[in-house]
Amino acid sequence: MERGVRLNLKKGIFALACIGIALLLFFILIEYNNPQTRGRVSLEKQLNTIIANHAVDQIKSLSQNEQTYQFMARLSPTIQCKRTSDIQGMNRDSEYYYVTTLDDRKVDVYVRKGDWKVTGIHLQ
Repeated sequence: MERGVRLNLKKGIFALACIGIALLLFFILIEYNNPQTRGRVSLEKQLNTIIANHAVDQIKSLSQNEQTYQFMARLSPTIQCKRTSDIQGMNRDSEYYYVTTLDDRKVDVYVRKGDWKVTGIHLQ
């Protein structure tokens, strides 16, 4: 009889662990698909890659003015986005607007809704 009780206890613990893992994965999926998180993660990855690769052509095309271009082009390849905000709003082109920090300077970043591509950068 004791063997049956132990077997049922193991099955119960296993079932509880499976439910816990499923719930955790569900909440991770929900959070990742949240525009707040998805846009922030996407813009940080894109900007960090552009800076690390010193992709001058991309920097030029994304910079909304010469001051922003000069700032971005001079960044060290080790600089990374810090303290990226949640969505601050949306412009008339349906682009989400975020603020992030690069080398202790705030930068406005525009991200296209849907494909999460960075479409513009503006130094504050």
